[in-house]
Amino acid sequence: MAGLRAALALLAVLAVVGLSRGADDDKVLSLDFTNFESEVKSHDFIAVMFYAPWCGHCKRLEPEYLKAAEQLAEEGSDIVLARVNGDEKSNKAIARKYGVGGFPPSRSSARTTHPPDVQGPREAGGLVAHLKKQAGPASTKVRSGSDLKRAMEDDSVVVVGLFTSLSSPEFDTFVSVARDLRTDYVFKHTTDAALLPAKGPALSAPAVRLLKHFDEGFSDSEDFTPAALRVFIERHAVPRVVEFSQDPKDRPFLAQVFQAPTNKSLLFLSYSLPDAPEFRSRYVEAAQEQPDSIRLVIGEAATNDHALKYFGLAQSDTPAMVIHDPRYDAKFIRTHIAPSDIAPFLADFQRGGRSGC
Repeated sequence: MAGLRAALALLAVLAVVGLSRGADDDKVLSLDFTNFESEVKSHDFIAVMFYAPWCGHCKRLEPEYLKAAEQLAEEGSDIVLARVNGDEKSNKAIARKYGVGGFPPSRSSARTTHPPDVQGPREAGGLVAHLKKQAGPASTKVRSGSDLKRAMEDDSVVVVGLFTSLSSPEFDTFVSVARDLRTDYVFKHTTDAALLPAKGPALSAPAVRLLKHFDEGFSDSEDFTPAALRVFIERHAVPRVVEFSQDPKDRPFLAQVFQAPTNKSLLFLSYSLPDAPEFRSRYVEAAQEQPDSIRLVIGEAATNDHALKYFGLAQSDTPAMVIHDPRYDAKFIRTHIAPSDIAPFLADFQRGGRSGC
């Protein structure tokens, strides 16, 4: 049995008490501590909805989850949907085992050997498409140049591995990392360098080219050490400067920035300022000089009042920069900054200085 091949996808969300048992309901397996492990092992791919009876969020999600189960059943899919009350005392050990410490948990993707947390769509059609993607191969073969073009139209980041052979140790490492990170990124592979877009220098196998819609448009690596490959992908799959906004296209990047155990630099200003373009260009320039240990974010002050208040700031303090060290929850702040202050402030922080903080 493939068991946990793509295996257990954790849909950690909330449900309601007294779920009605409609026509779709029997398409969702009900699990608890008595049958959880045996059911998980008996299916190639199973998505489990962990729920708690006390939260209203799943009043919206529950019917979509049931519709998704019905759609998958009608299609004859091998994907199985299940649910377990993670708030029930007898089931809490299961929830802890799979990293569900709250509803919903903060974990958003596979970063360990635990199964991935399902993120993304919360309506039936989108959920089905997302689960199908997770249940398929971790990396798919590039069939043509247009194949990659279509992939880039659908996703902001596509990770492409170029190999001399698909039986090489480098390919095995690539697929292994792809299995862990598939929730966040699209992985593809080929042995034909001619299929890669005409970006950057010619690539020689084995190598990885990360294609993206931001910064330079691509990043390359030839290091197939598993840890190094993972770090390369996670670092270069996020813009050097991430926009702090509610725009759906920015949310995945913000999630990755704030979930990473790295320092964060946040620049808040009014985008209507005459020198706002200079602020942005200086910030982007400074980002290019920063180590992997810090991520940079920029936001319109007027639409991020909640963030300003969190850092003890007011609109009148902007333009302002905040550097947050999550290890100690330390915050270093400079208010009423000028564009020329950006690089020195970051450099001072990196040197361990605290002037103006």
